[in-house]
Amino acid sequence: MYERLFDLLKNAYHPNDYIGYSAIVLTNDDHAFTGVSIKNPVFRDCITAEQAALSKAIVKGYKKEDMKEIYIMVNKVNFKYFNYINNEFITELMNDDKKITLINIVGEEKVLQVKDLNYY
Repeated sequence: MYERLFDLLKNAYHPNDYIGYSAIVLTNDDHAFTGVSIKNPVFRDCITAEQAALSKAIVKGYKKEDMKEIYIMVNKVNFKYFNYINNEFITELMNDDKKITLINIVGEEKVLQVKDLNYY
């Protein structure tokens, strides 16, 4: 998965802050949907990689219960940059028990579940 995310990361658009993300969502029937972050100077208007990937799955007719897991990569070494993923979007479109794998640019991983994002 590292290689796929790394290659996909080259398509991220982030000219103003140089922090890019890629994501791959797998469904229960093993379809893969990809996404990258797309940012402009008005950061609140950006598209996150996880939004792009999950949105593609929804457009194809998949539902929350069809999502199996998500992988997200950042083009940095420090895991603090995962503070900027869209937790609300993930928790809205994936069940609490589903796996999230966060991968930094050097291939180190942290694995958690969607319920770990529900901090409110």
